[in-house]
Amino acid sequence: MSKHYFEYSVVRVALCSLSIAALTIHTPLYANPLDGQVVGGSATISSSGNKMDIHQHSDKAVIDWRSFDIGVGEHTQFHQPSANATVLNRVNSNDPSRIMGKLSANGNVVLVNPNGVFFGRDAKVDVNGLLATTANISNSDFMAGKQHFNQAGNPKASVINEGSITAREAGLVGLVAPNVENHGVINAKLGRVHLASGDKFALDLSGRGLYELAVSEDVAAQLVANTGKITAEGGTIALTAVAGKNIVNNLIRVEGELTTASVKNIGGKIIITGQDAQIDIAGKIDASGATKAGDIMIGGDYQGRGDIATARQTNIAATAHIKANAQQAAGGRVIVRARLRQKGRRKVDLLKHRASAS
Repeated sequence: MSKHYFEYSVVRVALCSLSIAALTIHTPLYANPLDGQVVGGSATISSSGNKMDIHQHSDKAVIDWRSFDIGVGEHTQFHQPSANATVLNRVNSNDPSRIMGKLSANGNVVLVNPNGVFFGRDAKVDVNGLLATTANISNSDFMAGKQHFNQAGNPKASVINEGSITAREAGLVGLVAPNVENHGVINAKLGRVHLASGDKFALDLSGRGLYELAVSEDVAAQLVANTGKITAEGGTIALTAVAGKNIVNNLIRVEGELTTASVKNIGGKIIITGQDAQIDIAGKIDASGATKAGDIMIGGDYQGRGDIATARQTNIAATAHIKANAQQAAGGRVIVRARLRQKGRRKVDLLKHRASAS
């Protein structure tokens, strides 16, 4: 008996020592979200094994979490009253959220973590709409429908996707932080995909998507990068950066693929621009379609018109492939624009090209 007790004691001590060591070096343990508290609207939370289910009973709901991570093999699912329903998930943690497993919803999911969000390569997100951001919003504004995310988070934080994110038809995928990167796959048929460098903005899920983008004075560097694949058939893809007062580096880099093939005679639109940003294009940008081509605007709109900001510098690499062709109609517009200062005078380099039918 004493022998068994001795062996048990040794094992127990060893496990306790390991746990203390793990806590000391802050080893992340990815699992489903922890300690959810409903602070707005109505929802119930239940867990069984590797599955967490959140049943939302009101059109809008707010849930505060101690952490919002999803481990590999884990699944968090939101059951919402309709596709238009929205749940705000606010993370109260010093660590970024790590989505490594499956996140699904029949409505719209907003994930707010001031310290960032990371979607790992095994992440699979299937929702009506998704917003992942470092900017916070008050409960009263959210529940009242005033979607002004005006509370800036960590000025160095990032939202990064290496997995697969899919929005349902006409849905929105918005990634907003000082630094935003996509190295995975994002799909939003007839919808909007917006990667935006900023830490304050307004949201309209029914129309405009993200607007009134701004950046606080604490942000010193900004990055929007895509090395993955973004597809929005008949929809809009926007990569934007809003310049701040103390910005040292403001860069938009496209090395992957952006595609908005037409659907039902609806052409897509691709916008890549940022106020005083440097834009580097080395990948594939395609707004072609069989019966309707879309428009591509890089660095601004034609002759600086409209509300699209003009970039400081636009670089098109030899490896870039840009087209807006149509098989049965005229091609779309391809506009590349930049603003440079030279010897005290402003110099504007502009290229406008209407792609021919092919």
